Amino acid sequence: MNVVALCNGRLSCHYEWDVTLDAETSAMIIGYRPQKAPPEWDHICGHVRMLVADRSPYQVERLLTATTRLAVWCHRSGLPDDLSGGSCDRRGFGSLV
Repeated sequence: MNVVALCNGRLSCHYEWDVTLDAETSAMIIGYRPQKAPPEWDHICGHVRMLVADRSPYQVERLLTATTRLAVWCHRSGLPDDLSGGSCDRRGFGSLV
């Protein structure tokens, strides 16, 4: 793990690992689409799926729903799709998760 102090006074932790999900969980994440998919879905679906695949031990369905709502809010609020969260000039979707 690498911890970096950003110029805005926040800490950023960068870590990497490989996780292989079981077939059922993988299919659930790949096939997920909200029942009332927002207009932004095609734009944010990759971010949502990536974040949920790299999950804590929560139920996948609940994470997909909650992460979708957060991603839609971020997108509608005009936050950039910067998943690194490391920018000093702007905050992105990654800085909120």
